[in-house]
Amino acid sequence: MSGKSIKFQFVVMIFLFVIFGAAVILQMFYINRLQLQQYCRIHETHGMISSFLKQDQDEGRILLRLRVIIADRNAAAAAARADDLASAIDDWFKAIAAWLDKSRHPELSENVTLGRNSAFAVKYLAEKKRQADAYRRVLDCCREGKFDDAQHILNIEAQFQPAARDTLAVIDRSVEDTLQRNLQRIRLIFLILSIGSLSILALMVVVGIGLYRGMLDGIAQMDMALRRISGGDFSSGVRIASPRELALLANSFNNMQNTIKIRDRKIHEDSEDIKKINEFLEQKVVSINRTVEQLEIAIRQKNEEIDMTLEMMAGELKSRLTMIGTAGEFLKHLHDRVALPEAVIHGLDKVNVGLLHLTSMSEQVAELAGIGRDSMHIQHLPMGAVLKNISDHLHFELGVAGAQLQLADDIFDCQGDGAMLEQALIKLVQNALRYRSPERECMVRIESEADILFVRYKVIDNGIGIAPEYHEKIFQAFFRINPPEGGAADGEGGLGLAIVHRIVTLHNGRVWVESTPGEGSTFIIELPKQQGR
Repeated sequence: MSGKSIKFQFVVMIFLFVIFGAAVILQMFYINRLQLQQYCRIHETHGMISSFLKQDQDEGRILLRLRVIIADRNAAAAAARADDLASAIDDWFKAIAAWLDKSRHPELSENVTLGRNSAFAVKYLAEKKRQADAYRRVLDCCREGKFDDAQHILNIEAQFQPAARDTLAVIDRSVEDTLQRNLQRIRLIFLILSIGSLSILALMVVVGIGLYRGMLDGIAQMDMALRRISGGDFSSGVRIASPRELALLANSFNNMQNTIKIRDRKIHEDSEDIKKINEFLEQKVVSINRTVEQLEIAIRQKNEEIDMTLEMMAGELKSRLTMIGTAGEFLKHLHDRVALPEAVIHGLDKVNVGLLHLTSMSEQVAELAGIGRDSMHIQHLPMGAVLKNISDHLHFELGVAGAQLQLADDIFDCQGDGAMLEQALIKLVQNALRYRSPERECMVRIESEADILFVRYKVIDNGIGIAPEYHEKIFQAFFRINPPEGGAADGEGGLGLAIVHRIVTLHNGRVWVESTPGEGSTFIIELPKQQGR
């Protein structure tokens, strides 16, 4: 089956297997059928012979009773027994006729055939009828007292008994001959079917071995080719003619090998150019890294200069505001001695309010400038305890605002500077209190979530919300949204969320807001799980 597909060879094997199975089943069925026929024939023959022997025994009894009557030589006694014996003779003959009618046995031999109309049956029945008539004549002679004539007839009929037994022997031999012929037929059929089954089985073995060797040789060639290619040798391909599936696979493998060979040659030819490009890129990366480092140093220096400038300005502003506040206090004390105009008094009140606002702003500027100047202390933070501190710290402010602060049960820990992150979360809660809605009780909730890389803390409120155009601007310094009617005054000077942004940025994180005007806001702080030292 060279060049044939695996599917075709499997179909052939299955077909041969079906034929083999059918031959075995046919063999079993036919042999069982012949055995059953043999059993039926033996059983019928046994019944036939048993019936024949019974008839022969009945005939022997009739002869014995006739001999007893003849031996008595008593005509009156013979007449008394004659009717009963005549009835026995009739029953014996009827039994013979019934035996021939019931015999359905087929031909037993070339010369013996049973059945009511067979030549053997007609001859045998005529002979038995003649014997029955002879026995009746013996009875008639006995009734008439002719015992010598009766004895003579009886002696003649007694000679036919051995002939009847010879008939039985013929039937028995015929049955034996028939059984021997059937046995030879069974042996011949068994031999033919056995040879056919073994031939089919041998053909199946040959086909299976051929299929196995073809597949094994093809797989071995593919394995050798793969080992050769893994060693970098693309010099020769794989040649497989059968089975067809492996031949197609070998053809695809050769095409793949040629493609890899061409690609490998191209890669080898371009390796020098790639090497030069890599060297050039490495030099560029080094130059860019150096530039980035210089920019980071310059930015750090600028930030330090800005922070120092802001802190100096805040300090100078605070000293000037202190002088102005002292002058205002002096004018108030002067008003106790000398009556001042109402316009002056009203102006002094406005000056005091402005002084308080500017003083708070200067403090926030100093706070913003001071964040990050000193080294951060990064450590593992149990945020549950941190949030508990925040709740205690804001207890008074929450009571004044009539607000509730809820802390989720499952708060994830993080890494960072504890004081800074606590300050950022306090700023977010204070912002929620400042922009609370006058229409409902203020509710603030802090919860957390985490994934593989980040942990997020959410400060959720039900305040007035923030319009989408302000979602990024609110984290800029000195930008603020006026609080609603009934909200607290902005004591942060627009720097509270800027401080939060600065703290989160120093932790390599980010902060943003998700808000719907009129429904509330959610401020989200996202921090890496692992902070750089």
